[in-house]
Amino acid sequence: MTQSDMRATPDSFVVIVAAPWGAKAASLLVQTYEQTWVEPLKISFEDNQEIGTLTSGGISVSCILEEPIPELVELCGSSYEPYAASEEVMLEMHTHVWRLVATGGMEASIALLKIMTAFIEAGASGIFLPQALRLHSPRTIRVLSMEPDSEQALANIFVNAWHSGEWMRTRGLTAFGLPEIETPVVDGLNGAYFRLMDIAANMIRRGGKFPSGSQIMAGPRTFKLEAGPLGPADERVPMAGHFGVQALVP
Repeated sequence: MTQSDMRATPDSFVVIVAAPWGAKAASLLVQTYEQTWVEPLKISFEDNQEIGTLTSGGISVSCILEEPIPELVELCGSSYEPYAASEEVMLEMHTHVWRLVATGGMEASIALLKIMTAFIEAGASGIFLPQALRLHSPRTIRVLSMEPDSEQALANIFVNAWHSGEWMRTRGLTAFGLPEIETPVVDGLNGAYFRLMDIAANMIRRGGKFPSGSQIMAGPRTFKLEAGPLGPADERVPMAGHFGVQALVP
């Protein structure tokens, strides 16, 4: 494997793990994973100890060790569960970044969530998802990994949302091979966010998109799925929407 093999396709999950150790911690990760999930994890590295493979539940995850990214601490506010002050300090002091890449839809996302949990329990200080532009704190991973095969947990880990004022759109469904979902902000930002995340979780569970023209109940209102995009483009993550965009409109 070479570094070029780590290039992510649109349907790849990319996970950046901030950790206080490098490849020498492989045995610690294996032990922590097996204690947490009571199932095996295999880790192998090439001679340079920078490129390797993690195998969990039949899912192969490519990894490469990279230089630390001190700027990650600036994203602490994006975490689902807030960072504690001590966790921010540990994040700022991380010495290695493990870049993990996997494909395979929902099965791959479950495997990655279990691996993330092992990293956190072994001492990693944060998980950054470039495709969603979200940093997850250790507490976020611990809370959401309690049911790693829950579509709601997977949506909260791998999917995020952004808004332009009048529209809100998901980021992260592309890694599942699914279209992103957008909706007009007609009932406040919270209403739009939870509507999108609910649809995202259902699409992850289905393993496919809803047909255009579908009528969907969201709270007391009925929405219709139409072919998009109808709102603004996602300029920060242009790859988001590679498999299309669907608009959830009143």
